[in-house]
Amino acid sequence: WTLEGDRDAHKFTIANAFKDLTYLESMAGAAGIANPLGNATKNAFAGAFAAGPADQYVPMLATHIGKVNGVDLTPPKAPRVPQDAQ
Repeated sequence: WTLEGDRDAHKFTIANAFKDLTYLESMAGAAGIANPLGNATKNAFAGAFAAGPADQYVPMLATHIGKVNGVDLTPPKAPRVPQDAQ
């Protein structure tokens, strides 16, 4: 997505990834296993999920993280998403 602008390159939504990472967090906790990388990843998806682009695909997470940090990472070939649609 970031390089090619192909929004369909990996069709798995941010919402689904967040849900799965929440399951991973629960399983690791139940097993008494530390999971710092999984939790950091889950938190990145939680931020995108809460900000609104939950129905966008996982590769678009980079665009969200860039936006939070004041950097436009929307690929040049990709159509710009209006602010109210995000």
